[in-house]
Amino acid sequence: MKKIAILALRGASASSITGPMDAFLFAGVLWNVACGQKPSPCFEIIVASPDGKAVKCANRLHIEPHCALRDVKNADLIIIPAIAGDVDRVIGRSKAVVDWLVRQYRSGV
Repeated sequence: MKKIAILALRGASASSITGPMDAFLFAGVLWNVACGQKPSPCFEIIVASPDGKAVKCANRLHIEPHCALRDVKNADLIIIPAIAGDVDRVIGRSKAVVDWLVRQYRSGV
């Protein structure tokens, strides 16, 4: 099973976190059920924030992640959410996130 990590950042568009989560979570489930087969998820989905704490999205929705970035192991794909507002400001307060993404890229993710 492939593991997908979705990054949750303060000021992100909530739907760019929850939308991919729902789409990948139900891949292999709804279709199988509709065809009378056993549900078989295709992906393991993990939502991670920089510190493992809830983040407040641009629309003021709070998202509770599964874990902190440091706890994400062996992801096959990392989804970076759309940032609402000042991208430079979000990136500026997220240097540790950028460093983590660079390390993931260099490791082949």
